[in-house]
Amino acid sequence: MHKEKTSPNELTWIYCLSSCGTLGALGQGKKIHSCIIECGYESNTGVGNALINMYSKCGASMEAFAVFNDVRQDVVSWNAMLSCFSQLGHGKRSIELFEQMQEEGTKPDEVTFLTVLSACSHAGLVEEGSKVFKSMIEKHHILPLMGHYGCMVDLFGKSGDLDVAEDLIYTMPFRASALIWMTLLGACRNLGEIQRGEMALNYISLLEPDNGAPYILLSNIYATNGRWNDVKMLRETMVQRGVKKRPRCNMIEMNHEIHRLSS
Repeated sequence: MHKEKTSPNELTWIYCLSSCGTLGALGQGKKIHSCIIECGYESNTGVGNALINMYSKCGASMEAFAVFNDVRQDVVSWNAMLSCFSQLGHGKRSIELFEQMQEEGTKPDEVTFLTVLSACSHAGLVEEGSKVFKSMIEKHHILPLMGHYGCMVDLFGKSGDLDVAEDLIYTMPFRASALIWMTLLGACRNLGEIQRGEMALNYISLLEPDNGAPYILLSNIYATNGRWNDVKMLRETMVQRGVKKRPRCNMIEMNHEIHRLSS
């Protein structure tokens, strides 16, 4: 575009910043930020929101907050900043910003509540998360979706209250996804809960028969409890069913180069 002297517009900057955020390319993102200022797009709300998201995904909360304070804020701006605090584990700051958002007259939406509940889950804020979930339904009249319930299951699971987490799954107005059951299974692994973990695996295997991750989690629970025969049998079951663990991949920028990390 530069060589052909085509001027970038709002979408150009948004797409470039999105790419930087996906790759964790903070250095390149800062260079693009400088170009945005030179072109006079720093006051554009859409570009500002993209900058907040980019800095958030790169773990640069101070830079994200600086942009947030300068941009003409809409609900997307608030959600982007809430997401930044959530991803970096700043649960208390997320709650404070959520309250400030309402005080300044911006109405929260489904994404807002998903982000705040996720922040509460990451930070283990059970009481705060429960209040937010309740206000979502009773005060703001927004019906929770699967993701909102998933955050609450994760929140109760991490706090060790698996009975409440399981009851919530059964009382949802729709069928629980495999991810919801995986969330419960993860909590079972942390607490060494065998029976409930086996039950969660049964549900997941029905919804995602080729997913090997739940088998690995249950195998870890067996191993923690010294049930090595069960570990062996579970791995044999995986082989018989042709189930394999899916590899995970992350990318990070180091010395101005993008590196791929697989596990």
